[in-house]
Amino acid sequence: MFILFLAKWITVPFISVYVRSLGLSIYETGVVAAALGAGLLVFEPMWGILSDKGWKTKILIYSCLAHLLTFYLFSQVRDLPSLSAVRLLEGSAVSATGVSTRSLIESLSQKKGRAFGIWWGVASLASLVGPMVGGYLAGMEYRLLFYAGMGLAVTALLMSFLILEPEVEPVEAEKSESRVGFKAIAIASFTVIFPFFSRSVVNSFLPVYIKESASFSASELEIGLIFTVIGLTAIPAQTVLGEVSDRVDRRLLISPGMLLNCLVLALIPAASDIAQMYLLAVLYSVSRAAVNPPLMALMAENVASSKRGTAIGIYGAAEDMGLLIGPLVAGYTYQNYSPAAAFHLSSVFILLGAVCTYALLKKM
Repeated sequence: MFILFLAKWITVPFISVYVRSLGLSIYETGVVAAALGAGLLVFEPMWGILSDKGWKTKILIYSCLAHLLTFYLFSQVRDLPSLSAVRLLEGSAVSATGVSTRSLIESLSQKKGRAFGIWWGVASLASLVGPMVGGYLAGMEYRLLFYAGMGLAVTALLMSFLILEPEVEPVEAEKSESRVGFKAIAIASFTVIFPFFSRSVVNSFLPVYIKESASFSASELEIGLIFTVIGLTAIPAQTVLGEVSDRVDRRLLISPGMLLNCLVLALIPAASDIAQMYLLAVLYSVSRAAVNPPLMALMAENVASSKRGTAIGIYGAAEDMGLLIGPLVAGYTYQNYSPAAAFHLSSVFILLGAVCTYALLKKM
């Protein structure tokens, strides 16, 4: 898992900058980013269903192969349709990674908050190392990012054959099976759209903003450092808050985390130097940590165990909806109004989500 996430984070902060370097507009850059969300949205529920049938390791192997092909194609294509098609394929690969690894860790763990906190912590560890390596490579030649990704994908593929598939659990008693957890899946899936909307805006447009804004004129290495700060903060934050959510009502963390996320997006246009952006990166990372592990654990413990792979797939599709909508809305606003308007509109959207979430979680 770590190797695939490392490959991802070597490239993620620089995809939008790379697309801009090819001459595409801000909105076209958003379309390319949205294609990733579309690929995730289409494939993630399917992977969830297959994982319940004992295909977790097979899905992970597919992910490695699809990542390998994706990185190769990124090094070759230049136009909007081709880039969008590659990101669609990337979406199928990333969703396969997420479903297979989260289903594996869920099936092997008793404390769900701690388990998903560790999962997010490993992902954050990759985001600590990857952007620094990516910033160095991108400063020389963008295609080096994708060559590095190909090498890591091959390594992950070889290691995936060593993973043993846990046995499919027997069908639970009828009483337990009747509690599939549709309400929990629906509420958690609605809630997660908002933080992932925010994530797509930050990943797609923050690098472009700090590179092209006269206030920053950031280099690729400085862009990598911003995302490294996010990863550095996330490692302890995800693990600790995941553990805390096992000890207290998980709902006490989720809504405040979304409000902090809202505040960060609102303050990005007000930042006047790179030091302030580093501080916002820390707060953004904490806001995500307060939402992601507790929310997924809350859903998992309210869903019958034989349906958790499917639930994770549906939940992941909701994450993907945020990744699909975010770049389209923010890209249009960024290009036709201003960068500040894009971040402020995103902040308002997250605020509305936080209010709705507070009301819905009371019913869960």
